[in-house]
Amino acid sequence: MSDNRHNQARLASKNGIRSERGERDSALSRSVRVARERPELELGLLQMQILWMLKEPRHGYALMKALNEVKNTKVTQGTLYPALQRLEELGLVKRKQVGRKYVWKMTPSGKRTMLRSCEDFCRTFHGIIRDFVCEKCH
Repeated sequence: MSDNRHNQARLASKNGIRSERGERDSALSRSVRVARERPELELGLLQMQILWMLKEPRHGYALMKALNEVKNTKVTQGTLYPALQRLEELGLVKRKQVGRKYVWKMTPSGKRTMLRSCEDFCRTFHGIIRDFVCEKCH
């Protein structure tokens, strides 16, 4: 091991987590790095719905309006924008300023994550949904 790598390893074990450059990682950068390394990233229901709605690029207000049409609870700016920011930090969405508005778009990584999350959701809730729908039929 080179002296530099040895010193970094020593610092990491002595002072907690360090980056490759020997700098202390912030909690955010660690979570982003872990999320990018974990293909099984679990999304919350709102984050999954946001990704689903971003199959087509949308600006924030249009996204909030679309979410409010499908949810029983009201999605506000105070709920939507932190969720979008988190998805952006994870590399799942990106935004582009168009005039005074930001248009949000799902990244290829976001699409893969959304598809995996939807598959997991369907697998997890298949029995519940099937039983609920079948009970309604009788």
